[in-house]
Amino acid sequence: MALGFLVCLAVLELVVGVPAPRSPLITRGCAPDACRTADIGAGAVPSSVSPPIATRTPGPAPTQAPASAPPVTPASALLIRSVNDSLFDSYDQLMNDPGTQAMLRKHGTPIVRIPIRDALSDAEALRAFTAVRNSGAAPLAIVHGACVPDTYTVDSHWLGLLARVFTSGPVYVEYGNVTRARECLARAAGLAEQAKRDGTLASIKASEAEVLAKGDVAEALEAAQTALKFARKVEQVDAEIRMLVLTGELRMKANGAAARRS
Repeated sequence: MALGFLVCLAVLELVVGVPAPRSPLITRGCAPDACRTADIGAGAVPSSVSPPIATRTPGPAPTQAPASAPPVTPASALLIRSVNDSLFDSYDQLMNDPGTQAMLRKHGTPIVRIPIRDALSDAEALRAFTAVRNSGAAPLAIVHGACVPDTYTVDSHWLGLLARVFTSGPVYVEYGNVTRARECLARAAGLAEQAKRDGTLASIKASEAEVLAKGDVAEALEAAQTALKFARKVEQVDAEIRMLVLTGELRMKANGAAARRS
């Protein structure tokens, strides 16, 4: 009976093309050229079949801490803090006091701003320059602007004295300052008045107010309003526009200072 059943299955497969039922097929993981299919019975594992390959389920990727932002450097840290020496006469404290010089050296003062005073002798100027060198600072020498007849000769003399003291390292030079600028403008205003050049005089008065704006706001505002009135009187439009702009800027600055005080 069993033999007849098997013959029928074989005939069915040959005639119809339907495969006859077989034992379960199990494919084990192995190398591609060694993989094979085996008919096994229940619970039987052929010795030639490799054991299954264990797989590991990946866990969540580790979170990376966000990079911290670089520290912000305040604008005040980028400023150069220095000392301004008045040097009005030979009794100047920095020039005569070794203790003051040592204090500046102790605190690492980078620059000492020192004016060139025509009233000083060469010996006094050399003492002042030496005091700056003893403080460990670089000099910022304020030489004459264009207010002297022969600027090159005068300034070259003072810079020559400075070079005798500072034979190495940086030496800074400031060409003119507010005081000398006002002196120049005052002389120019006198010449304009003598020549009766009202338009030029209006421009000079506007420049005087602009120079003052670098210092005292109240004084500059008063000078700007005076220059504005004069410019309108002589119909100097350029000077009038300059003073209108300067007046507005000075009032904004004054209001801001008043608001901070309150």
